[in-house]
Amino acid sequence: MKKRFKKMLFFSITFLFLFSFSLNVNASVIENDFTRNIAVAVGEKCPALGDPTNSQYPAYWLQEALNIMRANKYGKIVNMSSIAAKACSAGFSVYSCTKSAVLALTASLGREAAKDNVNVNCVCPGIIRTSMWEDILDQMAGSEDATREKVWNACNNVTPNGKPQEPIDIAYMTAFLCTDEARYITSQNIGVDGGYTF
Repeated sequence: MKKRFKKMLFFSITFLFLFSFSLNVNASVIENDFTRNIAVAVGEKCPALGDPTNSQYPAYWLQEALNIMRANKYGKIVNMSSIAAKACSAGFSVYSCTKSAVLALTASLGREAAKDNVNVNCVCPGIIRTSMWEDILDQMAGSEDATREKVWNACNNVTPNGKPQEPIDIAYMTAFLCTDEARYITSQNIGVDGGYTF
């Protein structure tokens, strides 16, 4: 089981990275004991509501993936959204809107593809220190390291478990959703965020 899970982790994250890279979505590289240089897709800020990166592009590639998976009567799709889609915090209205579109897309397509044995789910990562968060810290705290760390720690403290999140947390959930053990999970938007959303 452990060996199969590790293999599934590698392939599912690599699959996500390849699609996300082609869609100009930022990626954050993680390392651990059993895999090296595997990337986890992390959403990119949208400068305008019409930016297709977070909402339109997923619909296009999902359509292509579903054509293949439905023909094979089997498939696992894991979309990436954000806690911003559920939390809808002040100052993130456009980003929240585009990430919410991914939640609706996941729920609808999961229901449409269920009879073809295709599971469609979505992972909503919490606060992970990516390049996007570095930009947010620039706006909130400026360039002084001590101030940035103070703001970063304050952001993590609002999470119920109060611990910083790592990309591997997202990778584990993504890998699980791609296993046969998750065969009855579809159309779900799952927060992996330390209890920040529900």
